[in-house]
Amino acid sequence: MVPSTADVLATARIRLIPLGATALESGAALRAAVDAVPSDGSEVWVLELGAGTYDLGNTGLVLKQGVYLRGRGAQVSRIVSSTSGEATVVGFAWAGVRDLYIGNTGGGDRSVALYTGIPYFTVRDVRLEALHGKKFTAGVSYSMVSTMWMNVISHADIRAESSTGEVLGCAFDYSYVTVEDSRVEALGEIPTTAVTGVRTYGGHAVHLRRLLISAGAQGGPRNIGVQADDGANTSLVDSEVTVGQGGLSAAVSVGVFPNESSGGRLVVRSSKLIGASSGHGFYVNANPWNGVTLRIDHSSIENFSPAGYVKGGTTVLMAHSTLSSRPAAEEGSILGCASTFLEDLTSLGASCQ
Repeated sequence: MVPSTADVLATARIRLIPLGATALESGAALRAAVDAVPSDGSEVWVLELGAGTYDLGNTGLVLKQGVYLRGRGAQVSRIVSSTSGEATVVGFAWAGVRDLYIGNTGGGDRSVALYTGIPYFTVRDVRLEALHGKKFTAGVSYSMVSTMWMNVISHADIRAESSTGEVLGCAFDYSYVTVEDSRVEALGEIPTTAVTGVRTYGGHAVHLRRLLISAGAQGGPRNIGVQADDGANTSLVDSEVTVGQGGLSAAVSVGVFPNESSGGRLVVRSSKLIGASSGHGFYVNANPWNGVTLRIDHSSIENFSPAGYVKGGTTVLMAHSTLSSRPAAEEGSILGCASTFLEDLTSLGASCQ
């Protein structure tokens, strides 16, 4: 049986990391404290940060097994860096962060606040912010987290912003992860190549629960709230997704957007998809996964025209939902509706028309 985080922390040692005379000295003290923990996972440590800034300079902090960072609140305890490496903080198994702000001020090609490629990493009550990456900016990035237990991000405020490159609030590649009770924001400008709130990629499962997700490209070429691609099995439940205007925009997208087709599946349940009078509530360009590419239940699609766009060879089913307008479908696609209405209470037929 896998022990809970509470069980692991019950025997933890606690060490206060004092603030230095400068933020850089504080960051050096934090790095030294992590370095002092045995690398074999034989000890569990909670490193408590004070109310101040711990500046890591241009090098990120890689945690060890059994190291948990805990601050005095995301508004007062801050870990920052300008690294263009993996991230400001890099997670590890049986490690975690809580009650902290973790930020990357960017300036290099890559700017990421928090990264892990190992399971059993706990994230709770944090603010994660990445800024100004020239090619890639992400508040959170997970890759190859291949065990499905205890990979939870909870009560987080996640933000990414840049005027160039790709901007993502969360990027989950080939990973099992749950994000719940959190806010995710991705912001960009016209030079950006893509702005995405949450991107899931690869044949693993990502669960998004009770989230507020927004993506604003400020007129940029590509603007997506939630994108599931290349076999990703993603669920969006009890959430709200808002996207701004852009060259191509969608609240949710399945498949490579907008041209190449690939496998993937997305389930949207009890959620709101909200637009800015243009773009698509959903855009689907993927081979069906177990027969269905996108399923929308007990949800609303608001302020989009058309409500969605379905490419040929894909399957979309909607039930007990309300749409701002009729969706569009290419020949060879399957688009089905049951107990679904327009906002003026016009009932849509079985083919959503």
